[in-house]
Amino acid sequence: MLLSTFQCKQQNSEYSTHKSGLTYKFFVINQEAKQVAIDDIMELKYKLKTEDDSLIEETDFFRMRLKPPSHPGGSIEDGLAMMHIGDSALFMLDAEPYYTITRGIELPMNIKKGTKLKFYIKLNDILDLDNLVSYKKKMYHRSQEQEQMLLNDYLDRANITVEPTNSGLYFIELEKGTGIKPLPGQVVIVHYTGYFIDGNIFSTTYKSGKPFEFKFGSGEVIPGWEEGIAKMHAGGKYKLIIPSYLAYGEEGRGELILPFSTLVFEIELLGVK
Repeated sequence: MLLSTFQCKQQNSEYSTHKSGLTYKFFVINQEAKQVAIDDIMELKYKLKTEDDSLIEETDFFRMRLKPPSHPGGSIEDGLAMMHIGDSALFMLDAEPYYTITRGIELPMNIKKGTKLKFYIKLNDILDLDNLVSYKKKMYHRSQEQEQMLLNDYLDRANITVEPTNSGLYFIELEKGTGIKPLPGQVVIVHYTGYFIDGNIFSTTYKSGKPFEFKFGSGEVIPGWEEGIAKMHAGGKYKLIIPSYLAYGEEGRGELILPFSTLVFEIELLGVK
């Protein structure tokens, strides 16, 4: 028994291959602990690096729901499904499907096709789904001050150094547009992905392939969008980081967007008419 315990907890020096094709190795394995299952809510600590060990992002606290594999050939979901509470592991992922399929966004400009990503993960806990919403409201969505603390942590982790506008909106140009800026009353056509600062996507047009259209300046969208769209040129891609007071405020929006939620949108301005 002592030998077995030691073997479970020692660092593995060799990589293994999952039946999906995912390459991985475990540093700590706790086979007696609860194993994650589909739809479980996980609390993770992770570090994402390129194959040459350049840091992409890192956090000591991240919460997500485990979904079925997002693509064949070895996805992050395949790796997470192997983990128990207390496990730590390294998963080697293909960058392109991780970004374009799993996360539903375009491959970052500084990461080339064919690049491998090194995803270091420690599974700290598995939460009861029934208690998740009330737990989040109690612990992380109580006040604007608490929201600002989480936003500051996100800005540090994502290495965002731009200054906010006078309203508090963070506007980041990802790709420069060469077309016109929209004027009030015109119809704006966009593709977008919206996610929380913990990385969980809550809405995207890319999966359906159908762009979102709305009349600019008519109050059809949240104030953070109105301000951000006014700064955009057609053909460009932009990121908006929108504090709750420019989005859904202290009321939130149903159970999906909780009170005092900062929202992040990556928006592609396709055209204006």
